Amino acid sequence: MVNTTNEFRLNLISKIRQAETVYAIERYITTATKTLARKKINGHLIDRFLDRSIADLQADMNDPSRLLIKEKVSAGLKYLQRAKLQLVETAR
Repeated sequence: MVNTTNEFRLNLISKIRQAETVYAIERYITTATKTLARKKINGHLIDRFLDRSIADLQADMNDPSRLLIKEKVSAGLKYLQRAKLQLVETAR
């Protein structure tokens, strides 16, 4: 059982790295953001969750030892940034 948003974020990043398809990555991110909203997590915390997830994946993109997962990380970044834009639009 995940107790904190940090553990939840680390779990999501792990799933993105191990995903078999880009569709699975999109599904993981969508499920994660919907779960946070359903648990009534404050929007600022969700925003910070997304920012930290993006930062983690960007660090993976710059790590030469992670070349094999670069496509997954790139897809994860794309979907996380889309989720962040949707959160901002919803807050307006």
